[in-house]
Amino acid sequence: MLWGGAAYNNGIVPAKRYILGESYGGKGETQMLNALTPPTEEELAKGMMPFLVPLPPWNVAQPPDPLRAFERGGRIDRSVVSEVGNPGLGPFPDLAGKAVLITGASTGIGAALAAAYAAQGCRVAIHYNQSADRAEDLAKRLRDAGAEIALLQGDFGKSSDVRRVVEQAAEGFGGLDGLINNAGGMLGRVAFEDWTDAQYDAVMDLNVRSVITACHAALPHLRRSKGFIVNTSSIAARNGGGTGSGLYASSKAFVSNMTRGLAKELIRDGIRVNAVAPGVIATPFHERYSTPAMMEQMAATVPQGRVGTAQDCVGAFLFLSSEAMSGYVIGQIIEVNGGQLMP
Repeated sequence: MLWGGAAYNNGIVPAKRYILGESYGGKGETQMLNALTPPTEEELAKGMMPFLVPLPPWNVAQPPDPLRAFERGGRIDRSVVSEVGNPGLGPFPDLAGKAVLITGASTGIGAALAAAYAAQGCRVAIHYNQSADRAEDLAKRLRDAGAEIALLQGDFGKSSDVRRVVEQAAEGFGGLDGLINNAGGMLGRVAFEDWTDAQYDAVMDLNVRSVITACHAALPHLRRSKGFIVNTSSIAARNGGGTGSGLYASSKAFVSNMTRGLAKELIRDGIRVNAVAPGVIATPFHERYSTPAMMEQMAATVPQGRVGTAQDCVGAFLFLSSEAMSGYVIGQIIEVNGGQLMP
């Protein structure tokens, strides 16, 4: 479940707590959350900023809804982006009107990013593969809130699909300003001695080749717009990942180093390339590949005392997309992991 808190510029005020999200627990939790109250106008006038803190249990029944904070009377309210996990995070004016393709955007971090970029006034192309229902629901709700959304299906294990999705996004928006390479997956935990050529090809095609192909296909459009690329890496790129995730970790290490190489080349064309490396994030990824016991063990290694949410990652992506905020930040990988890894 999600709890709210209040923070002044110089610290946290723990005396009053209020909800900014949905309850995903049982009846008792719902009643407890309903008993909490939102901040008053007077409190907001004093500069109190909302933030989200997931409390135990870490494994909420469903991931937090990235859209709820953005739905305000049938329109996008860009000022409330701070309500999805980033205290004080306000609008990035230079992102308004930008055409952004987000791959792997039907669930988890990708869905949170789609909502966040839409909240900044971006035109967002949402790519998905198998999660059609969730992608369509996400697109509908963002459109109902006033966003311009394109919905594109493609199997990113196939380079032909990757190129098609990029071209469809660019054609639909009349160009591209940004590419968020978020599609990827572990495709199962496999011990080293059980690796096969087929397993290797599947993981590398999805996590590496798709990023290379998407960047290559988007390059002519990004040259014209002097746009940006933000790749999704992982904490596994540095620590080797957990049991059975060696291939996935290696593929993400490739993404991190490729980010640096691309950044050196493409900045000459005015294209900024960076990456975000999430830590342990409570998304469908871990619901699929990690047991509760594994999640508890990983959470215990996080100094912040919890695993992350998709919303915890939003701010880093927006920061790297905004030239006003990060125009001189090139080839960097921002670690978002609650202090689990401090390179």
